[in-house]
Amino acid sequence: MATPVIRIVDPEAPAHRQQAVLMATKEARCCREKKMVFSKPPQELLFQDSALIHAEKLLRTEGIPALSRQLCLGKLLVPFGQYDNAPFHWLVTNDVGYMKYMLDKHQSEVANPHRKGEAGNHWVKDLLAEYVES
Repeated sequence: MATPVIRIVDPEAPAHRQQAVLMATKEARCCREKKMVFSKPPQELLFQDSALIHAEKLLRTEGIPALSRQLCLGKLLVPFGQYDNAPFHWLVTNDVGYMKYMLDKHQSEVANPHRKGEAGNHWVKDLLAEYVES
C-alpha cells in the first residue's frame, strides 16, 4: 500500500510559512483515468443495515483475531464518485485530498437547513468521517 503524497508548494520558504498540497498517488490517478477499477463488491457492503456486519465477517475470514471498529470501518466501501467501490482504507492512503473534499461537502450538505431531500449515501459519508477521526 502506498503512503499519502504531500508536496511542499515552495520548498524555499521558511519552515513556518510553507504550504503543502495533498497529491493523489499514482495508483489513485490510474483509477481516475479508469486504467484500474475496483471489483464489484458483495451486496452486503452496500447497505447500511448489513455493511458493518459483513465487514466484520470479511476480517474474520482474513484471520484477524482481534477486531476493532476501526478495522471494520476500513473495510467499508465508497459506492460513488471517482473511486467507485474503493475501500475506506484505500481512499485514506491514496487520495486524502479527495476524501477531505468529499467530507467537507457532506458537512456543508448536512449543515444547510434549506437543502431539498435527503443527502445521498449520507450513512457512508458519516462512517467515513468516523473512520478518519479514529
